[in-house]
Amino acid sequence: MHAESPVPVPGDARRRERRRRLIVALLVGMAFMMEQLDGTILAAAMPQIAQSFAIPPIEVNLAIIAYVIAIGVFMPLSGWLADRLGSRQVFCWALGIFTLGSAACGLANSFSMLLAMRVLQGIGGALMTPVGRLILLRCFPRHELVRAMSYMNIPTMVGPTLGPVVGGLIATYVSWRWIFFVNIPIGVLAIALALWQMPASRGVRGAPFDYTGFMLFGAGLALLQAAIELVGHPLGSSAITMTSFGTAAILLCSYVRHFRRANQPIINLDLLSIRSFRTGVLSGGLSRIGINGIPYLLPLLLQIGLGRSAVESGVLTAFASVGMVMVRPYAAYLLRRYGFSGLLTMNAVLGAVSIAAFAGLETDSPDSLLLLLILAFSMMRGLHFTTINTLNYADMPAEQLSAATSFGGVAQQVAMGIGISVSAALLAHNARDSTHLVASDFPPVFLGLALIVLASAYGFARLHHHVGARVIGGSTPDKTIDG
Repeated sequence: MHAESPVPVPGDARRRERRRRLIVALLVGMAFMMEQLDGTILAAAMPQIAQSFAIPPIEVNLAIIAYVIAIGVFMPLSGWLADRLGSRQVFCWALGIFTLGSAACGLANSFSMLLAMRVLQGIGGALMTPVGRLILLRCFPRHELVRAMSYMNIPTMVGPTLGPVVGGLIATYVSWRWIFFVNIPIGVLAIALALWQMPASRGVRGAPFDYTGFMLFGAGLALLQAAIELVGHPLGSSAITMTSFGTAAILLCSYVRHFRRANQPIINLDLLSIRSFRTGVLSGGLSRIGINGIPYLLPLLLQIGLGRSAVESGVLTAFASVGMVMVRPYAAYLLRRYGFSGLLTMNAVLGAVSIAAFAGLETDSPDSLLLLLILAFSMMRGLHFTTINTLNYADMPAEQLSAATSFGGVAQQVAMGIGISVSAALLAHNARDSTHLVASDFPPVFLGLALIVLASAYGFARLHHHVGARVIGGSTPDKTIDG
């Protein structure tokens, strides 16, 4: 007699599926961690990079901006490539490009080469993060989105925690070049895990790629970012700056006109008709501009303005992740209690207050005060970004998820780049000598960023209570994200 095959136990299957979802969420988080680690480590070593290439410390922000511009320009490719080639395949290729770009950045022998390799690294990041988020959204039921974001954020908390400390240690005792080399083993491991655990998806032959829209939108974004950067740059005359702004506006308006005629535009502006997505992109983007300037400013303030060493700056900045870890488990509860409108409005006000508080720091400020302010800011930042990321996709139809992740990712990166550029421009405008910053140069910059965050509260306050009800738990959720 043949032995009977064991009967599958539904509970075992559910446990395996939950375990697979957890691994996928952590894997996507690992990809995000590489970006977070890279950004926070780079910020910790800006003075050392400036000294290595004999440039003013403020100009090191170009290494960050080059990366952000590349992400904003090439991210619209992510949704189309994921649909055409399969999300797992694109995710693995993106990891490979990002890892290769990291290695090349570490080998750069000039600041120009570093900028070019940061662009290559940004191309990998442009495909990696939105496709990873798309995989995550398709793996989890809609009503588990908050939990999925929390799982994914575990590795992204490790990056900001380790980044400033490791960056300070590397810059002090080794070389800033190892800042980029640390991504290599993480990238190799992430590729191996993706091939092992991520569900394979077969690409489908869809509409042809929107090359015209890609060129108009990408060039418009890149020129807009460059124009903002020119505001605070000594080479940026008023004529060149205004011409750049005007040309960027023409290109972006031309894309809007092109969008109305295109069958499959690279960025689907119709998604803005969905109230939750529109608020997440516009009001969320405004708040991101102010909030994302702080990770760039804080290491400069601590090391150059307040005289702390790179290691001390790294340790102090690392506490920003402590607040994020503390507050993230309460995101779902706070959402149920206050809703998206109440929670985001409250976050915007508290965020503005916490940013403005940095303006009161002086050279003799005790470390305990620094830690308290950093902790308060990080708690707000972690809760705010988790809530905005959830709001963006709370009411998004399943068939629009691919386009929404590209659009949302581009908006997020553009806001980040503008935040860094605005911070650098305000700092350069306020500083008497951009090559020798002092503590008194920073307070007006923090106050300006605080006002930007406060302005976003208006848009959040106008959200209706029913927006995102399925995510919060106000109605029966869909069984799966993709139908």
